Amino acid sequence: MKRTFAYFRFAVLLCLLCTGTFTVAAPGKPNPDLDRLNSSLAALDNDPALADLAAVERLKARQALAQYVSAKGKLREQAFFIASKRVETAQAAAQAELLASQAEQLDRERDKIILQASQRDAELARREADQLRLQNMARQEEAERLSLAVEAEREAREQSTADAQLSSAQ
Repeated sequence: MKRTFAYFRFAVLLCLLCTGTFTVAAPGKPNPDLDRLNSSLAALDNDPALADLAAVERLKARQALAQYVSAKGKLREQAFFIASKRVETAQAAAQAELLASQAEQLDRERDKIILQASQRDAELARREADQLRLQNMARQEEAERLSLAVEAEREAREQSTADAQLSSAQ
């Protein structure tokens, strides 16, 4: 039962937060500290890069601001401290989430670049291997041609030696 009530309270606060009807305002005289905290939270909400980040911390900051508004006497200073720390925490959490998402994106880009470089290197190595294979085949053909030429010259010498012996024998 307690858990259900806590979920219900969280859902109500979240709905109030989403509809924009939950604004923290000081009763009576203006409070510059409260205005500063509200403007910091509003700036966080209005920043397009951070608007969807750190929702739980923002909710906690709004709850702390509400507690600050309702606090009386000595508890008011402590409630202000907690509220200001919650706002700072919400800002830091949103920045941290943004940086983490940017780091993930940069990691994906780095991996993509490394993959492209590996593919390019593999293609270059394949081309170089093909070129070396062709050069090797050309060398083998040249060696075979030279070997045939040497063999033909040797046979021609043997033939001329044989002809010379035959003519000297006659």
